[in-house]
Amino acid sequence: MSETTTTPADDPLAGLLPLGEFHSSIHDGALRIDQADPRILISAELIDSAAFGILRPEVTLTLDHAADAHLGALLKIRAADRQVVYRLTKWIPSVRCYLGEWPE
Repeated sequence: MSETTTTPADDPLAGLLPLGEFHSSIHDGALRIDQADPRILISAELIDSAAFGILRPEVTLTLDHAADAHLGALLKIRAADRQVVYRLTKWIPSVRCYLGEWPE
């Protein structure tokens, strides 16, 4: 029986860590941001839903039409308590996610 080993170079997230988290909730019908770290993974499904406008109206995606796919786009979350913006800076196909980072 052969043994499979994984090296850090095989890890699709190598060089991207540490990554943070984003948590939101609904209070009295209003979207609230409970935690928003500066670097997170954002699923392709969530980005596609934002692009088609089928999420809450507080969540929008502004595309950079010169970029490939959604790279460079801005995901804006305007909650009742604060606003957060993530720029999509890298596509990671093996986990079907984008790297979202706060713009400088």
